[in-house]
Amino acid sequence: MTKRDYYDILGIARNATPELIRAAHRVQSRRYHPDTADDGKGDAALFAEIQEAYETLSNADNRRRYD
Repeated sequence: MTKRDYYDILGIARNATPELIRAAHRVQSRRYHPDTADDGKGDAALFAEIQEAYETLSNADNRRRYD
């Protein structure tokens, strides 16, 4: 299984600011969280990918290594 691009997972551009990364994470988390999804149909696997993407992109050192 290949990893998806973290920027695609969060739906942001590669030059996104930390504020935009945080906002995109919040939107995606709310949409796919298994317990609190807006439509009641969360996706645990996708939520885990969103969390992994955010952890990497929100840390400047990890983001630099990822890019």
